[in-house]
Amino acid sequence: MKGKFSPQTMLHNGMKAHRALWMRPGLLLSLLGVGLFLVLGLFMLLRHRPQAVAYRYFQPYPDTLHYSGLPGSREDSLLVLAMGHYNSGQYEAAIPYFDQLAELGHHSREVACFYGGVAQLALNEPAKALAYFRRLPADKQASAPVQWYTALAELACGKVSRAKVQLQPLVADTSSLYWQQAHAAMQDMDCLLTGVFAKR
Repeated sequence: MKGKFSPQTMLHNGMKAHRALWMRPGLLLSLLGVGLFLVLGLFMLLRHRPQAVAYRYFQPYPDTLHYSGLPGSREDSLLVLAMGHYNSGQYEAAIPYFDQLAELGHHSREVACFYGGVAQLALNEPAKALAYFRRLPADKQASAPVQWYTALAELACGKVSRAKVQLQPLVADTSSLYWQQAHAAMQDMDCLLTGVFAKR
């Protein structure tokens, strides 16, 4: 009896059981399936985070300003420098010039706060982007481009419900340039709130 349950015998039996366990194809496939499911679940979770959804739709706003490109007044000089960096994708370098521009006249402040906000969003700083957009006058905040980028910033901050509020006017206006994007983004936000994701 003593030899039957000796440490050597127990170790030998344990190794045999271990080998038998891993020699079962069905069990191996099951474990691989569970592992794959967990990996895919993690991927879907990361892909459908609010921030990931926001940046899936983000594209920097194009430069639609009309200026000579030749520095004249201080306002013109700052605008040329700011937009030069912005158009080159050097958003961090553009920010100080937008900040200086925002301290000047009414029109300069609007330009600086909008493009500065988009630049901050491009730098993955959505909270700072919102601070820029909120400095815009109420009528400008109601414009389609500002509503769109504000919604993306809210979403990137994890504020899904507030982002949906921003998108509602764009979804309601089928003539808006942002209608298609806003409609798709709204569907993704509904998925974020319900936890049910459609295949894309």
